[in-house]
Amino acid sequence: MIFSDKDIPASVRNAVRLLAERRRLPQSVMLTGGTEAMREKCANELIQSVVCTAETGVPCGKCAQCLKAKAGVHPDVIRVVPESGKKTVSMKVIRDNVLDTLWVAPNEAENKVYVFPNADELSVII
Repeated sequence: MIFSDKDIPASVRNAVRLLAERRRLPQSVMLTGGTEAMREKCANELIQSVVCTAETGVPCGKCAQCLKAKAGVHPDVIRVVPESGKKTVSMKVIRDNVLDTLWVAPNEAENKVYVFPNADELSVII
């Protein structure tokens, strides 16, 4: 788990663990640095922290919500990725996966989670 991964500085691990257990994670988190695999691992544990139903020890990794998030099949976790064969996320994908679903209540968890892998490659369209 990220909260015990020795490759992540202890101060960061402890701060994130405390926020997760108190259910006080910020509304958005940008993961930078490290390897892509490490960022993905951190993102997955943060996602589990948001949807976990355990009273303590969040994320528990054992409840139905954690297991679904870990398997990548949780209905309230939306990954916003480019269409097949494309390198960038189009406005259509943003509209279909984010803007058109923001007003819809979560299906199973208390909150929805939108994941933007490689968010640094998004561009501003005015």
